[in-house]
Amino acid sequence: MRRGSTLWARLQRGIPSVNIMKSLAACTVLILTAVSSCCVSASNTTDANAIRAADAELLHDAIQYCPLTCFCDFESSLVSCAATDELPETSFGNRTTVTAVAGDVWSVVGQAHIQRLDVRDLVLQRLDETLINGTERLSELSLVGCGLAFIANATFNNHLYLERLDLSQNQLTVLSQDTLTGLIRLRSLDLSSNKLTLIDGALETLINLEQLNLRGNALVVLGADIFKGLNRLQSLNVDGNRIGAIAESAFQGLGQLAHLILSSNPLGEIHHVDLFAARPAYVDMSSAGLRSVPSLIARYVRDLRLSGNNFSRLHRGDFESVPQVRLLLLDDSHIVEIEEDALGRMELLEELSLNDNQLASVPASLPSTSLSSLHLEGNRITALAAADFIGLRRLDQLHLARNVIVSIATGTFDQLTSLTRLDLRSNRLSHVSAEVFGSLVRLRFLDLSDNPLVIPGADAERLRHLTAVVKVIIAAVPDQQKTEGESMVAMATDALDAAETSTSTIPDSAMRLSHNGANEPSDTTEKEVTKSPKQALALVGALLSLSILIVVLFIIADRFMKRSHWNRTKTTALWKRRRVAGVEDASAQLPQKDFVKLGWIPAEDFDHWSTVLIQNDTEHERLLLAVSPHH
Repeated sequence: MRRGSTLWARLQRGIPSVNIMKSLAACTVLILTAVSSCCVSASNTTDANAIRAADAELLHDAIQYCPLTCFCDFESSLVSCAATDELPETSFGNRTTVTAVAGDVWSVVGQAHIQRLDVRDLVLQRLDETLINGTERLSELSLVGCGLAFIANATFNNHLYLERLDLSQNQLTVLSQDTLTGLIRLRSLDLSSNKLTLIDGALETLINLEQLNLRGNALVVLGADIFKGLNRLQSLNVDGNRIGAIAESAFQGLGQLAHLILSSNPLGEIHHVDLFAARPAYVDMSSAGLRSVPSLIARYVRDLRLSGNNFSRLHRGDFESVPQVRLLLLDDSHIVEIEEDALGRMELLEELSLNDNQLASVPASLPSTSLSSLHLEGNRITALAAADFIGLRRLDQLHLARNVIVSIATGTFDQLTSLTRLDLRSNRLSHVSAEVFGSLVRLRFLDLSDNPLVIPGADAERLRHLTAVVKVIIAAVPDQQKTEGESMVAMATDALDAAETSTSTIPDSAMRLSHNGANEPSDTTEKEVTKSPKQALALVGALLSLSILIVVLFIIADRFMKRSHWNRTKTTALWKRRRVAGVEDASAQLPQKDFVKLGWIPAEDFDHWSTVLIQNDTEHERLLLAVSPHH
């Protein structure tokens, strides 16, 4: 109040008129300035909104229209066009395809600022700069299966943002030096399944290219300059061409090449490939008609694939030029013999595959320090000797299926202390002693199916309970049902451990191991699959829960019955006493302590007796009241 009074007193004393006029003028100027600013701002906002509305209207008009053969996702900047059965068909070459790419596809791409265009199975025989004008913003362009036979020079001169170009499954035969100029940001180029015979100089300007796919063309020679300028190339695929010659310096400038596929080419006369500058980690020369292992100057190769060739014999020193190989595939290469120590010097080899060859025995001098997986399926091995796997203490998987093995010597697997998987299916084993597998302390899977194998009951029991084995394909057969031509159904034993050996119920009968397929009916008596400990614990838990539930229900029912019985028409009162005495005047003479009186009390007198007993009870008196119906 004092502060307000003081302000009012000052106002009463008066303010000079000059100051009042100055203040009014200043306020007027401020108001006018604010109004003008608001008007300018509103005008600018109106203009910006008008521009945005115009742009939105243009974009809306573009979005409203999508070519008949296309799917348009304007939010994701994608247009995908493909052939449909609804369009009229026309003949193209030796195939039937739908009509050509609609001309409005390119205009829609240009107007809506599309970044990805995918066109498949629509006819586009020729590509030039005028046809794709307005698509300079594209980052991905796919023209797959369009019958494209010619690309004019400088077609992509203005496509500075294009990073992925897919021209696969077309009819291209030649790429000239200026065909792909302007694609300075291109990282992936797919020219597979064309008819290319010449591409020299066409790739030189693709300085950022990382992936090049030339699979399924008609290239005959890889010349010295074919990959010139591709300093950043990481993956090269020339599978399925007609390459019979490779220039010594063809891969010299590919300093970052990591993945090289030369498979399915007639490379039979090639004995030397210089990959020293390229340093690839993956080399595939499968199905190349090689008659001897080529000398690869590639010390950094980790994965070498030479399957499907015609080696017949592997010599000592064949793999000296690739000492760091971890994976070596030699499947289906007609190998009959492997010289001693031909593979033993590959000290880093982890996986060796020699499937579907003609080997009569396990190769000698296998790399013992590193080998973890050995595949010898589909060969002609007849027996396993005690010295076949000496030193292979790191071997984890051994695959010997589809051979003609008839016997396994005792001690054959003694040094395979790390083995977890052993596959011996589809052989000719007729007898195997359980002692053969006694040293396989880490074995997890053993497959002896599809063998005419008969094991005595005692050996079968020991075989079934190998330490830590969790799956054995096995089937039990009584003696009286054994016949030579029989084939039994395989039964998988899911949980076999030491704890279950004491409860085994296998009869002292023979065991025949074979395989006809899963879950087929059999006339033989099979042992039931042992339940796992987890299933047993789950069953015990369920029974315990059920018992607790039953007890709780009994308690609830008992309490309910007691409450309901109090309202019966007749009741019984029970006192403790040592001898029976009559009570003539119940209201005057109360039951003495430690006395028992047994009798029926009418319902109408029950309240009176309860009141009397409660009022006259002492600390030594006990009243035990039982309720029951009166009959």
